[in-house]
Parts: sequence; structure tokens; C-alpha cells
Amino acid sequence: MIAARIEGGLGNQMFQYAAAKAAAVRLGTELLLDAAAYNAVSERKGRSFLLDRFPNITEKKARPRDVMKLYPWVAVYDGLKGKTASIPRRIASKAFRYLCYGLGVMPKRLSGNALKSPVDAQSLALIPCSRVYFQGGSGYDAGFTAIPDNVYVVGGFESEKYFGGFAGHIRRAYSFAPSLRGLPLYAEISSNQSVAVHIRRGDKTKSRKHEASNMDYLLSAMNILEHRIENPIFYIFSDDMPWCMKNLPPLVKKPLRFAESPPGTDNVLTDMFLMSNCKHNIIGPSTFSWWAAWLNSNPGKIVAAPHPKLWFRDTSGRSDLLPEKWIAVE
Repeated sequence: MIAARIEGGLGNQMFQYAAAKAAAVRLGTELLLDAAAYNAVSERKGRSFLLDRFPNITEKKARPRDVMKLYPWVAVYDGLKGKTASIPRRIASKAFRYLCYGLGVMPKRLSGNALKSPVDAQSLALIPCSRVYFQGGSGYDAGFTAIPDNVYVVGGFESEKYFGGFAGHIRRAYSFAPSLRGLPLYAEISSNQSVAVHIRRGDKTKSRKHEASNMDYLLSAMNILEHRIENPIFYIFSDDMPWCMKNLPPLVKKPLRFAESPPGTDNVLTDMFLMSNCKHNIIGPSTFSWWAAWLNSNPGKIVAAPHPKLWFRDTSGRSDLLPEKWIAVE
């Protein structure tokens, strides 16, 4: 059994699932998804478990007793938090968390590199009563390929190197519902030189660690695509469409389409489906549009991506973020 801690938005969840799925396939074992991080507090922040919206993802969620076998400390911590944000639960979970910090059985950031140490040539953390793999830093950790069965895995895993040898399995898992092909915009983007442009703003405009979409980058990326393909049409996808409609037309003298999801549709999956079916991609500093570009099956696709310094304030360990064939724009 491989149990994977799932956290963050859809793009983050997809990286975590992909790495864990690759490990489970390699080992010929079961994969369980620990979604306990999505409590009432995270839902109010706009985060929820979304992997089950992919029809081909059929893995079960890990039960508390499953997690107890591999990482009892986090199972207790998540159990104390519960599914509510009551003050007693919050106090109890916080107290337990700091106790675990003091005992050295839980890192201060679950996806950080604290506690990481090799055990019997395997990249497992030295935690009492536990079998846990923590990703070593932000970049690719080759030690991940050596983890054995019956391990709880924690990390961001933001590199295709974690699952590159299992790309077929990952693409099948991330297949979209056939009904999405009936969207009017799908027919349109399939008939022209469509370029999906993802503009990521939202909480990143106030983040101390991450960068929001940069207008200079967008203009440079559009110019690159214009010089490489004939008659491109740029389809704008964003978590802040009013900002895009106000700020892009005065600066971008190119054919633009603002791709807003039809009422009553699943905006998250619809946007990713449409972006992945455009002929080419200009991604934002976002794991969401990273995956849309990666899932694009056009053999002649061109993907322009922001250099890691346009994603993060601290770029250390981020050299494996972008696939080799993508164009990193500074």
C-alpha cells in the first residue's frame, strides 16, 4: 500500500497523485489517497478535494486506520482537527501539533524536507512508529524511485520526473468526461490555431512566496507564439476574468477570446479540459495550467511557460519544474 497525502488546489493534487500513482504501479500495490487535510477551514479558503471529479480516478480515500499503520502522528493530528472548525478542536490539534514538533515526529511543514534521512538505502524519514517518505526540498528527489511498499508519501512532487516513466497511466487517470466534447467552445478551439493563455491571479497577488501572472511575460510569450505559428487566436482563461477584460485589450493588439465557462458547468474541470485541447499553451505561474499544457496531446504543441523566478520568490531547487521541450520565458 502507498498512501499519499493530498493537499492544495487541483494542480497540486494532480502532482501528488501522479507521483504516488507511479510508485504504486512500479511496486504493484494499492494506492490510497489521504484527503484528511480538507477540513472545514480549508474549504472556507476555497480548497477542496477534486481528484474524484476525474472519472478514471477510482482509488479509495485512506481511512484513519490506514494512515495509523504508516504515520500515526498525522492520523491523530487530523483526527483532532476533525471535519469542523470548533474552537476546542482547533486548540487540541494545535497543541498536539506543537507537541509533535518538540518530539521530532512531525515536520513544521508536511511537504518540507525536515526529518528526511536515508534508512536502509531508502529515502524514508526517521520517525518513530512510522514509514514516511518526505520529498527532499522543492526539486526532484531521485530517492523517490527507491521507496518500498507500505509507505506514506508527502510532498509537492512538482516535476514530471516523478512520473515520467508512467505517463500513459497518468494520462488515462486524467481523462475527462466525454460530455465535455459537446461544449461549443471545444468545437471552436479544435478548428483554429488556438492558444490557451492562463492568467493566474487570485491569492497569488498577495502571496509572499508566489508570483501572480506578469504582464510583460504574457506579452513576450504571445509574441513568441505569433512568430512560430500562423494566425494564432488567444483564448484567455483566468481566475480573475474581470481584471483580464479590463487590462488586456488596451495592451494586447491580437485576436483575443475570453473563455468563460458556461453556467451550470464544473468551472475547474471545464477550464482544464478546454485549455488542454487548445493547439498550444501559454501557462501562468500555476500548477493548474502546467497540467493543462502537459495533458495537451497535440504532437506539434508549443508551450511557453514563465521561468521559475516568475513563479516563486525563492527559486532554489526549482530547476526541474518545467519539461525540457517547453519554452521558459524570463
